[in-house]
Amino acid sequence: MIENNQQQKRNFYLEYQSNIEITLYQNNYVKIMEFNERSSILVLGKTDGRFLKFQFKFGALKFIQELYGSKTKSLHILLTKKSNQIIIVTKKILFFSLIDNNRGYFLQYIDGPQPNCLLINKNDSLLIAGSNDRAIRFWIKSQNQWIFHQKFQICYYGVIISLSLNESENYLICLSELENKIFICKKNHLTNTWFLYQILHSRESQALQLCFIKDSIFILQLLKGENFNFYNLNLENQYFEQITPEIQDQQCNKLKFPHRFNLQMIKQRQFLIYKKDNCINLLLIQSEKSFEFQKIMTLSDSSFIFRSTEDGKYIVIAQENQKFLTVSRLSEG
Repeated sequence: MIENNQQQKRNFYLEYQSNIEITLYQNNYVKIMEFNERSSILVLGKTDGRFLKFQFKFGALKFIQELYGSKTKSLHILLTKKSNQIIIVTKKILFFSLIDNNRGYFLQYIDGPQPNCLLINKNDSLLIAGSNDRAIRFWIKSQNQWIFHQKFQICYYGVIISLSLNESENYLICLSELENKIFICKKNHLTNTWFLYQILHSRESQALQLCFIKDSIFILQLLKGENFNFYNLNLENQYFEQITPEIQDQQCNKLKFPHRFNLQMIKQRQFLIYKKDNCINLLLIQSEKSFEFQKIMTLSDSSFIFRSTEDGKYIVIAQENQKFLTVSRLSEG
């Protein structure tokens, strides 16, 4: 662990790199975007249900093709890490192939309650969804097909709005809207099933989402007050508890509007990147007990989305009132 007196100040800033024009019509804008594992492909979804595929190389985007879209409103997209597939969440979970230059042929769909949040593990073998029926569902991949594996209801009257899996993939944290509770599930390695292990009660009236930033540390993004609450696994009793870490330069903007924009952890550079109103901020991880906030960009309004490459070196920004994507390089100095 790095001691506080040995820590060196890390300063990050964005440098304009390039942009690319995209076709947008009235009341049509970019709603969701996602990189693949190596950040060589960017897929973005527009409000008209169309999806665009871009090649990303040396800080520049090149349009490849339009993918088959969905006639219904798309809520989320995921690009699998190993199998070159795109997962689109509408009222169903849809799977399309991205191999070669095809326009994305349909592979499979999963029916059921509409997911509010979705995640996939590191080797594309486990898919987890949280939905409005207060349940979490698990699917495992078998012979290139997703097979239903497990379901259990974890909350009483809230809905599941956020999920996060730790690096070891033995803890799953779930946030329930309205109940002010964090549900922690643990994996039973003998049966390969999950069970409810712990419930944490949040004092905050409204929380947006949660995310593991270390294998045994996660954060809860808040609507009011400070930016985050921090929770750590107590190694003595093996339960998570709230901690009060040392936080440097806590001068980030206060949240005005609740944006449930995906938190993105960049392990290679040890920071969390996130949106807060009209700003892009970083949470720098100095050690397990020391963190620092930095604001790296302020835009004219909050009507934008962005995504970082996996290595955290580039950020692609799509603004609602702009007909182009902007690529910026995130430098340290």
